[in-house]
Amino acid sequence: MYGSTFLPWELKRLKEISDAKKVKRPNVSGCVKVLSRRRFALLPTPITPQDYLNCICTEGLECPPDNAYVNITGRTEWRIESARSYSTMPKGFKETVVDDWVYDKPDLTSVKPDIGFKDFKTEIFERFPNVEPLVENIISFQIISSPRFANLVGGLNVSLYDSTKEKLTLKLIRDLKRVVPTDIGKPYKIRTPYSTSFNVGHKYMLIDENADKPLPNKIKHIMEKKAYTGLTDEISISLGSKKIQPSSFRDPPCALSDMPTILNENTDIIPLSKKPVDPSLDAFKYMLAMHISNPVIPKMDDLVMSIEEKILTLQKTCDVKPEQLARYGILDLNFWGKPQAILRLALANARKDRQNKIFPENINTIYNNIFEKNFKYLVEVWGDLFTSDELSLEKLTPDERKICKIVDKYQCSGREYVTTDNISSELPKIDIWALEHMLNDLCVKGYLYGSINKKYKLIPGRI
Repeated sequence: MYGSTFLPWELKRLKEISDAKKVKRPNVSGCVKVLSRRRFALLPTPITPQDYLNCICTEGLECPPDNAYVNITGRTEWRIESARSYSTMPKGFKETVVDDWVYDKPDLTSVKPDIGFKDFKTEIFERFPNVEPLVENIISFQIISSPRFANLVGGLNVSLYDSTKEKLTLKLIRDLKRVVPTDIGKPYKIRTPYSTSFNVGHKYMLIDENADKPLPNKIKHIMEKKAYTGLTDEISISLGSKKIQPSSFRDPPCALSDMPTILNENTDIIPLSKKPVDPSLDAFKYMLAMHISNPVIPKMDDLVMSIEEKILTLQKTCDVKPEQLARYGILDLNFWGKPQAILRLALANARKDRQNKIFPENINTIYNNIFEKNFKYLVEVWGDLFTSDELSLEKLTPDERKICKIVDKYQCSGREYVTTDNISSELPKIDIWALEHMLNDLCVKGYLYGSINKKYKLIPGRI
């Protein structure tokens, strides 16, 4: 259904590429897919495979980078392929000989969805009345998604627990397929006349899993590492549970999730027999329009530090044990825990608001209205989990104790963070691989937390 549906801006780009094939001296912009040292395909958009230009750079002209958006100038020529046998006729195709290219920026002002964020949420939850606005926003941000950043794959992973009488969480998650078709993340394979091929398509996937069963290793790896592999730009994972809470905060669906939350008890469902709901085309178009925007994070180090301070304040305000600031704790202070999750929420919100950059005020808004509000909701409902001793102090080895003392010494001297190199210089007898392994263990045990670029700091109240 969705594959043949185009937004106005896609149709405009398709027409520009098609018209460029008809003129002798084309001047057109598009997205690059590199095929060889000199050859590339120029697509209307990164997700539109229906038409493209076969391009070859003139001798001496460097090929543009893969996935770059560029404007090319050149000339159209026919390229004749030699016949493979006497029984076949030679074949030919049009080729654009590129004399020059420059970086360009797509005009996103014309990418206007038919509906806004409020109507988008109405479409998503049409069969599920009375969902709390907070939960609506979290799930909607998961579909809007976030672009990849800091070598991490984009997307937002949500664990949704269930306080409804009818246990509706899994039904709600599966109903999202009305908006996000299961095949949206599958690339189209384009075969070129150069005997090469490339993949193109919408590089976003929404995966649903049952949080009450052991997570598949592949899903667990994606959620834990979050590393960008080059195959899919954005992966959002919905983990649904029929339980009101996890067995513990160390339960993988909860521990590895960006945002664990709870479907409120007064959520209802309208049976399909009473209200048939077709796939939501308007919501699908809205999602596509949002995904075209790729906001960036300037001064990420400063934003991460401000997020860390907010999390530390929240831990004290809610009287949560400092052990929960450990890696995989409910307030995981490490960059790969809650700081990056808050950045993902801010990026999704920036897409919603059509912003190009993330600023401190964006972090403040998303933290106050989404993250902090959701966390206080969890404290209220999951009180017994917060009082358990599942992260009691573990004994440190002599070397681990030395590392903590070194970090403490540097921080007392005014350092914001301590690097792996700083620690290694004071412990030259410890192999760097062994040192990094111990640093990771200290983060899991809850004595240190790691920021980006292998920088570490002591968790307050642990030593």
